[in-house]
Amino acid sequence: MTLPALEGRVQSDEVTRLKREIVGLEQELRDARAEAQTAKQAAADSVAAVDAMRKQLEPEYTALRMLFGQIDRVDVPGNGGAAAARGGTGARIESLKARFPGKAAEIIQLLAEHGQMSRSQLAAALHVAPQTVSDTVFRIKSFLTKNGGMYSLREQ
Repeated sequence: MTLPALEGRVQSDEVTRLKREIVGLEQELRDARAEAQTAKQAAADSVAAVDAMRKQLEPEYTALRMLFGQIDRVDVPGNGGAAAARGGTGARIESLKARFPGKAAEIIQLLAEHGQMSRSQLAAALHVAPQTVSDTVFRIKSFLTKNGGMYSLREQ
């Protein structure tokens, strides 16, 4: 037989313990929310900084891409055969780009400039999802060579 007074005391101690636990959990939740808010703000600040940097550097990047595209179109003795070493002559690259406009042309240009790149490198350079690169590569696969995870332009 259990005494009612003793039973009430045990329940009261359990309730007190649970109340303290709830207070502690509520404090942990407030702390976690504050940390999450700080992390969100840091991420937003990082994105803003990258966007500002991209806005500042985009004109120079575009100008250099155009400049090197023009250099690759000219295959003169003394330039080390740069265009040929990167997958073909400038005329061939321009022909492929005209035949496959859009992202495919951008991939062709990147591979002509860099020799070989992975799917993730292409996605980063084009500012697109890796799946977009895969879909585009599928369209131009007859002009590409894949070595491991690296793509390059197929030699003529």
